Amino acid sequence: MYVIGLGSFDKNRLNLSMKDPEEDRKYILGYLPENNQISYVFGAGYLHSFTGGRLQVTASRDYLKNQLCKYENNDEALPKTLDIDSREGNYRVRATVSLWDLNGFRLQAGVGGGTGSYRNETFRQVYTAEGSQEDRSSSRFTVGRYEFFATLSRDFFRERLSVLAGLRADGMTYSDLTSNPFRQLSPRVSLSYKLSRKWRLSASVARYHQEPSYTTMGYNGNLIPGYNQKEGLRYMTVNQYIAGVNFSPTPQSDFKLEGFYKQYSRLPVSLLDSLPVSTGDFADYIVGDVPAKSVGKGRAYGGEFSYRNLNLYNTVVNLAYTFFVSQVNKMDGELRPTSHYLSSSWNVGHIFNVSAIHKFGANWTVGAKWYLSGGVPYTPYDETLSSLTSAWDARRRPYPDNTRYNGMKMPVYHQLDLRIDKVWYFNKWRLGFYLDIQNLYNYKAAGQEILMPEIGADGQYVPDPNKPGYYKMQHIAHDIGGTILPTLGITIEM
Repeated sequence: MYVIGLGSFDKNRLNLSMKDPEEDRKYILGYLPENNQISYVFGAGYLHSFTGGRLQVTASRDYLKNQLCKYENNDEALPKTLDIDSREGNYRVRATVSLWDLNGFRLQAGVGGGTGSYRNETFRQVYTAEGSQEDRSSSRFTVGRYEFFATLSRDFFRERLSVLAGLRADGMTYSDLTSNPFRQLSPRVSLSYKLSRKWRLSASVARYHQEPSYTTMGYNGNLIPGYNQKEGLRYMTVNQYIAGVNFSPTPQSDFKLEGFYKQYSRLPVSLLDSLPVSTGDFADYIVGDVPAKSVGKGRAYGGEFSYRNLNLYNTVVNLAYTFFVSQVNKMDGELRPTSHYLSSSWNVGHIFNVSAIHKFGANWTVGAKWYLSGGVPYTPYDETLSSLTSAWDARRRPYPDNTRYNGMKMPVYHQLDLRIDKVWYFNKWRLGFYLDIQNLYNYKAAGQEILMPEIGADGQYVPDPNKPGYYKMQHIAHDIGGTILPTLGITIEM
């Protein structure tokens, strides 16, 4: 028997007492809400081993409460521009049986289920094609979940060939489109063939399903009157194809080259801007809280090379380079996917990681990690719409020009982290000390500029004298990174 749990309480308040804040801080204070958040997860498990197998039963509860509030000009005497109270919780139960020797086969099978509840009370000022308006949403629902899964594996030809086949099905009572688990069947097959003592080939084909987020399932606001969210949402689907080769020159070292291709379908698309709900106009505070339909498609493909050595001159070394492309299909006016692709928000192209941990004498350990990431895509601003008085006042942030969706990229980002550990061992307990420094060489890169109205001496936005109904805008430099973050820590283990 075992029990595990974790909880947190976060209270975030704006620092409104700063004297003469810089323009970028005025921008943040202008749109950022204050926030209270409570979350916890706890569970219990029972593990029973027997000859040739094992039984595991788990039960858990998780909960998240998120409250956000924003007043006009941060003045509580003025009306609210944002008020969100969102709560979600789940009870989950799962039982799994593993059998390791069924005439050479290995079987793992199980069932699971539970309930989930969601509540959301939202008020916010938004700006749409119809102009500035209030969006109010009050949602409550409870869903039941059920799942079953099984994997069967076996080695053939004197353990040169390993074969694994699996099947999973998920369902929930949200709607008729999600209740039948056989609509969410997820099969997978993987093969691994040992060419020699040092070389191995592998390949896998799989399908996976994922339910939409609570915030998307729970939206019932008034931005599209009469629209029923349940009529358009389904599980998201991805088909995944992977093939690779491994070379292990020694028992401690391994080289791996792998390629992959993924096909995404049934992605939730916002009915407001025809973009994935995770990157649309109203993804500022609670992602997916928009009217949506599961009609989007996308793809991702690329390859990865990795090297690992567990003992290279008493040093553990890991190195990985990944090249990939991540795209979504552009939607037409009837909300149908076209053959034209747009960069997704994760389409950074290149990721490189190298880490090393060296053990010295007297229980000293020094580790370092350097990583590089290609530029994150971003959408340029619609400067005309952003400067419109009613549009800016509704959001206090610039609006993207979605005709150029993710058409630009941030600069390449890289960072070096360093960690030093020292451990002292005593009778029945040990004491540890560590120093962790992130972004050791203080790397900075120029990110997307901030677009905001000029602020006059009276603290108010400056109207554009040449365009009535518009603000006079300014561009402010915005750096990515540029912070050295040191951390000192002490650990005690009994």
